[in-house]
Amino acid sequence: MPAQPSPTPPRRRTGVLERRAMKWIIDDLAKGTIAHKYQIFDAICVAKDRLGLKNGTIAVLRALISFHPNVTLQAGEPLVIHPSNKLLQARANGMAEATLRRHLATLLSAGIIARRDSPNRKRYVRQGADEAQTYGFDLSLLVARAPEFEALKNAVEAEARERRRLLDLVTIYRRDLRETIAEALALDFLGDWEGIMAAFAGLSHERADRLGSDRLRALVEALDQLGRVVDDTLKRSASTSDSNGDGAQNERHHPESKPKPIDSEPHFRTRRPGEVEPPSEINQAAQPGYAGRKRDTSRPLSFRFVVNTLPAIKDYTRTGQIEDTTEFLAAAELARSSLGISPDAWREAIDVMGRFEAAVATAFILDRVDTIRSPGGYLRALTDKAGMGAYSPWALVLSTLKRKTGGAPPMRRVRK
Repeated sequence: MPAQPSPTPPRRRTGVLERRAMKWIIDDLAKGTIAHKYQIFDAICVAKDRLGLKNGTIAVLRALISFHPNVTLQAGEPLVIHPSNKLLQARANGMAEATLRRHLATLLSAGIIARRDSPNRKRYVRQGADEAQTYGFDLSLLVARAPEFEALKNAVEAEARERRRLLDLVTIYRRDLRETIAEALALDFLGDWEGIMAAFAGLSHERADRLGSDRLRALVEALDQLGRVVDDTLKRSASTSDSNGDGAQNERHHPESKPKPIDSEPHFRTRRPGEVEPPSEINQAAQPGYAGRKRDTSRPLSFRFVVNTLPAIKDYTRTGQIEDTTEFLAAAELARSSLGISPDAWREAIDVMGRFEAAVATAFILDRVDTIRSPGGYLRALTDKAGMGAYSPWALVLSTLKRKTGGAPPMRRVRK
């Protein structure tokens, strides 16, 4: 009759060479060497990933060292403990025995502890005439490898500090570049700002905290290099402006009409069916003092800035390019019809906002058409806000620029 297979596989034990290597480390340990067991434990916790240890293995190690009565471990003194699996399970938060055995094997193979086996491989203490013989787990490797564990801990902490430094640099570089590019586009500075914005968008779509150290370091270098390109472009633009000798182009442009007064307590009329609430950035940007904190939004909004930030509007031209304000307004008229915005809503928007501002709103709606259920209702909501002085085309464009370059999360659809 063939032999029946064992119901449970035999436990994996540390190899002969590994056991011998651990014994040599313990034998070479100078007597009197002292280590604080909880300091060693803390170092192992920090470096657990590099040592290949999981949280369950750390819990078993904490249970093991708790069976040694002293806080310090000294070479030459008895460092062998002999707790039963039942006691270890209790101190490891009721861990299953099979799981406990697996984590003990991990600690042995990682060289964290060593085994001192009895003839029958049981753990116990045998009292002799002169001294007791203890069989179980030897903690001497913790003392012998304490400097190594401390060095691993320092290396892990240094790497974490470097990673935090790189993350801070990414945040600073992205913020400065985003604001500089937006300002340059808004003021029509000379240079390939559309290409620079595309390069910046390519460096802003990934979440930095999810990148590995090497990729994060490369991202910092790429952002730094792009910053130098931006600086060079600004210098060339400044030198060109100075050489032209036209001081008028540096003068502040004043809007043609006075802004409408802002009602301190606006009352919105009931929204029509299908209308949605415009983004909160519009209300915020319209409040007194808000715009001045970053840039002067009283300047006329450049059609180039709008087209570069909301490029979908270019699909409604014959050539795919918009060269002047007239072409921009014509493209917005076609886009309005394609979006299903009624002529009445369009005329009302022009009467309240102005033709250029209505075109900006249409370009914004076109760019966000996937998240706006009713373009016509959305335009009417913007018109309502404009009627109370709470509408800012700058806010629409800048909020889109921030979203596309990682400066703000995408706007969620408002549910009714």
